[in-house]
Amino acid sequence: MQLTNISYQENKGLPSHWRVERLTLGGISLVVGKNSSGKTRLLNVIDNIAKMVSGRIFATSGEWKANFERRKGQALEHQEYSLNVAAGTRLVVEESFEINHQRIMHRQESGAGFVLKKSSKSRVQYKVPQDQLMAVVRRDEIQHPYFDHLHRWGAGLCYYRFGSELGKNSFTALAPNEPTQDSNLLLAGLVDNAAHVYRKTFDRFKDVYKSLILDDLQTLGFPCSDVVLAFTPGLIFNGIPPMQLGVMEKDRTWPTYQGEMSQGMYRAFAICVQMNANILWEKSLRVGRELALGDAPMVVIDDIGEGLDYTRSKALVRCLIEKATENNIQLVMSSNDRFIMNDVPLENWVILHREGSEVRAFDYQNSKELFEEFQYLGLNNFDFFSGELFLRNSK
Repeated sequence: MQLTNISYQENKGLPSHWRVERLTLGGISLVVGKNSSGKTRLLNVIDNIAKMVSGRIFATSGEWKANFERRKGQALEHQEYSLNVAAGTRLVVEESFEINHQRIMHRQESGAGFVLKKSSKSRVQYKVPQDQLMAVVRRDEIQHPYFDHLHRWGAGLCYYRFGSELGKNSFTALAPNEPTQDSNLLLAGLVDNAAHVYRKTFDRFKDVYKSLILDDLQTLGFPCSDVVLAFTPGLIFNGIPPMQLGVMEKDRTWPTYQGEMSQGMYRAFAICVQMNANILWEKSLRVGRELALGDAPMVVIDDIGEGLDYTRSKALVRCLIEKATENNIQLVMSSNDRFIMNDVPLENWVILHREGSEVRAFDYQNSKELFEEFQYLGLNNFDFFSGELFLRNSK
């Protein structure tokens, strides 16, 4: 399932009010904007709604309206999920879910509401706790399977904060009697532990996985001959020695371990570890056919390229876009780096422009004429952003 657009606001009627209206996302989206325009905040909004509908976190205050598309045979199924949680609380004011404009679920502030029964299409009345979501509490594979794809989208979304350490100080450990394979690996919960993701994925896919990572590192200008896991000297957790990731660089005779890597190199390495793991695990669940859009987890990366030189940051973005395109992964990245912006086509841009508490989104769908006119000027993409040409004739 693919997220096509999202609207959000919080603290309505208060000085801290913040709102973004119907932001459109495609298969590949680069969210750009000046500092404090709301890039990271927007990605957090997407991450929060994903965690809520999958039951990974409790309800948090705010108002969401998220629209999705799901390929169902040759047809597209449209889904819309709305949620309103009272400011400063976990109390749900209203919640609803529609499929192809048919209301499947609705609940009120009291917690009372209905869910459509699959077999009879009749409305089954329920009352859930005010601080819990009907979409989570009443998800049932037999009676109410409507929420399954929404839940799967939320449970699978992987949000990487590229400007963070990305788990540089996180390790893995081989516990006694631990299975060597894990087909239920939940990568969404391991976004800050590349070492554990690598170990579990290598156990399953062996050198196929390692080769993909080494090829990517070569593309990024980090020529390496091997990826290794080694015990961390002097550390014991619960009687188990932790293991760390390392790479054998081609001009060295000793591995460079994750703690010794530059922050930029480690971030690029960790994203390659995570992205290729996502692809391989998802392909293993769909033997005999290519991944369709919405099969693989949605990947969200904030501040892509942060800490890398411009050549490697551009190479990383190109690599991620290529992998996402080939494997039908919905990829959303944010950046205000001019080199990245110049390298990503304008049709993949989402420009955020904040005026007070209101954030406006400009993209190829809602500002097609302006985007196409600019492409004839022969200027760099960054000029479209820095000169605020996207605001011309807008109201």
